[in-house]
Amino acid sequence: MNSLFIHSRRLIYTWLRPFLLLLLLVIFNACRKTKVDNTYPLTGVQVGGSAGSSVRLFNFYNAQLDVKANNIPLTAFSGSGSVQGNQIGLSLFPSGVWNSGDNGSPVTMPVSLFDKNGQLHIIIKSRGTRGYPGLGMLPLLSIDTVLSNDPLHPKDYYVMGGGYLKVIDRNIVAPSQSDHFKLRIMNFGELKDTLGLVGPVVLTYADGTRVKEMDTIGVGKTSPYIELPYGSYQFKLYVANASGEPDYTKQLAELPVYPDFSNAGNTPQQHLVTRVRGFKPGGTYTMLVNANILGYNTDPNGGENPNFYLINSYRVLTEQSAPQNISWARMQAVNAWQDQAVSFRVDGGALVNGLGFGQSGGYNTVVQGTHHVEAVDASGKTIASADIVLYPYDNITAWVFAGSGKAAIVFTNTDLTTTLYESINSNVVDDGTDGSKNTWHFNYALQTRFLNLSDVPYVTFTNNGALLQPRVSGNSQQQWQNDTLAYPQAYINLQPGVPVLYNPFVVYPSDADGNWTITLNGQTYVEGGGSNKMGLALSNPLPIRVFQSSPATGIYEGQVPGSLLGNVAPLKEKDFASGTLIYPDGNLRAENGFYTVALVGNVLSGSGPSGKLIVVKHNK
Repeated sequence: MNSLFIHSRRLIYTWLRPFLLLLLLVIFNACRKTKVDNTYPLTGVQVGGSAGSSVRLFNFYNAQLDVKANNIPLTAFSGSGSVQGNQIGLSLFPSGVWNSGDNGSPVTMPVSLFDKNGQLHIIIKSRGTRGYPGLGMLPLLSIDTVLSNDPLHPKDYYVMGGGYLKVIDRNIVAPSQSDHFKLRIMNFGELKDTLGLVGPVVLTYADGTRVKEMDTIGVGKTSPYIELPYGSYQFKLYVANASGEPDYTKQLAELPVYPDFSNAGNTPQQHLVTRVRGFKPGGTYTMLVNANILGYNTDPNGGENPNFYLINSYRVLTEQSAPQNISWARMQAVNAWQDQAVSFRVDGGALVNGLGFGQSGGYNTVVQGTHHVEAVDASGKTIASADIVLYPYDNITAWVFAGSGKAAIVFTNTDLTTTLYESINSNVVDDGTDGSKNTWHFNYALQTRFLNLSDVPYVTFTNNGALLQPRVSGNSQQQWQNDTLAYPQAYINLQPGVPVLYNPFVVYPSDADGNWTITLNGQTYVEGGGSNKMGLALSNPLPIRVFQSSPATGIYEGQVPGSLLGNVAPLKEKDFASGTLIYPDGNLRAENGFYTVALVGNVLSGSGPSGKLIVVKHNK
């Protein structure tokens, strides 16, 4: 029986052997084919739609970079336009290369690229060799490392201009007060640069007053976080002098604005333009100082042949995006009523105390909803009151003025984004559902609202007696006129106490996006003999003079601008300067920002305070 079983097993094995070999061959080939056709199991859709990891990359190398993840190219690794990136890489780097933008061009690596242990093998290389006339070659960059996804300890990886990777811990703790934001400064500046902008740095507001919560930050140091009330700030950064206070002749430039290189860089670095930025409640931000390669075109013939220099400058980074604001608005107050102290209360609590005639207070944070606002004289008597409904991100100014013989309160809301809606493009359908293609936005501009709070029935504001000449105005485009962007209702025939509600702003834009820049090696540089033009208004809006005007009624034609109000002094450039500290040469200049110009007081009658123009700057 045993011999029969053995014999039978041999026959079965002999008969099945060819089929078993064939089956194994098929299985082997199938596996091998699967491996070839699916070198990487993820698609671009899966990577692009994946949740972000705790790892972010920033390019501060001053040139373009190529990136591999797990040996899969995420960029094209070629400057040829015929080389196409793969689907995965293009989902992260749509242009096929990692550029070095003003914000470091941050990239959050998707969780889907990490293995089950939370590891990611990454290679970062410079795209070829980059040489800069006057400076030489950039250090070659070749980084080969493994990144870890640790959600409890998120990290930012800075690719620095020196050809190395700097690892920075990223804070994920929200501000202790929900209406505040967090801010820190990292001073990674070089100890030598072309303009001598080296050493500890100190932070100020737009007018040069120091941010007291922030200490002086030495080279190679990172400050602790400070918390400030949310809002629109125009921060400035200076090299500190020996006492630790700002040296107002050594201001650092906030990219993309360039330092002043006139007179071969031998001029003081002062009153450089900085951007007004919205720091949102619950957000976390960093100001990073590092050496950047900046190019200046000094070719007297106007050719694009810049020389390059290594100069310490800074940029503002968002470490942690703010949550949606569903609670907070801001409110300030102005006394445009009488030449005596006036205080303001909101729901019985103090908003600001003791404002003199023409004076304004700072913003306070107020919760959204309905509020009762009162203006109170020195004796504590309520002279005017009004109710208002606040919505998140409102920037409300409460004005008390003499309306119809008695005190009244009027509110204005200031848009701090420098945007203007203009439906002028005949190729764009304006159906009221999407205005993005008709919205003009400027990062650097002087924007003002004009307001009549006087006893003059109608007033018109002018540029030195001539009507403003907007390049874009009232749904029409006039290429030969270019001093402003505005609608006529923003400055013509303004009535007392009646703010313009729709397109109320006059914008004096800069040319930060075009004519004064060049691009070389993937970087954008300022052109123009080394002078700092970026961020400056294209036109001089001053002096501002105000006229008594009248609209057309019945058979009578309107008179615009009308009759000059000669007893009202015009506004000059110094009236739009941020204090005096930032102008050590004493030459005060108009600065970008958000303003209201108001005619207040009694212009036509002899009683009460005399009429005058006042300027309120709404950003700090």
